[in-house]
Amino acid sequence: MQVAKRRGLTPSERAELWRQWREGQSLSDIGRALGKAPASVFAYLAARGGIAPTARKRRPDALTAAEREEISRGLCAGRTLRAIAKSLGKAPSTLTREVAPNVLARDFNPPKPDRAWVTDITYVPTREGWVYLAVVLDLFSRRVIGWAMDRCIDRHLVLLALDMALKGRRPATGLVLHSDRGSQYASTDYQRALATRGIRCSMSRKGNCWDNAVVESFFSTLKTELVHEADFLTRESANAALFEFIEVFYNRKRRHSSLGYVSPVEFEKAASQVPLAA
Repeated sequence: MQVAKRRGLTPSERAELWRQWREGQSLSDIGRALGKAPASVFAYLAARGGIAPTARKRRPDALTAAEREEISRGLCAGRTLRAIAKSLGKAPSTLTREVAPNVLARDFNPPKPDRAWVTDITYVPTREGWVYLAVVLDLFSRRVIGWAMDRCIDRHLVLLALDMALKGRRPATGLVLHSDRGSQYASTDYQRALATRGIRCSMSRKGNCWDNAVVESFFSTLKTELVHEADFLTRESANAALFEFIEVFYNRKRRHSSLGYVSPVEFEKAASQVPLAA
């Protein structure tokens, strides 16, 4: 989750915070949508009577490796997280917060394409309201290989981004896909989509944005080089600008120091012409 450097909330952000809180969104989801830490959202609500200071739930017990394996098998078999939680004698909230360990472990430099991907969600303001952007990056080249935009921040958004990435790349079984612990990524539909394709789910440790530093860096670049310089009148205009930034500029033209000052597309082309490590 990207945390904004500036302090406080704008009037539009305050309105969006209250709207999502009334709709039952979690503190983590609201924080991701606004670019704020969940603790900041909690403090804001508590200070204004929207939530009792003691309302935070106790952290559920961590799941064992065997229990995580049972979750994976259950999702592949088409069972819901609620049903799996019941069979394990756990609360459903335990599974949604402890679906996967941090398999990636900050190994941001895989030796080949499609060995490790990262994904996350950010928001873009327009005069019509928010546009939410979900992206999937290949860590090998830092290329944005999947993305989706919508006015809603839900599991369908992240599934659309994943679907685009899978159609364009077709990775082998064993790919690691890393995200944070947001409800979209812990949802039954998303976890089933990974399990049925042989993708290993990896999730950041609680409250540790550095576990997903590469995608956070992309969002920082996006905000600095496009969003903060723009005033989008409509969601449609924001969508068009985001498409051009990702597909025309970032993937094909923007040079990356981590890639030897070439673009992600150029890096992949060069790597395809030489033998890669196993």
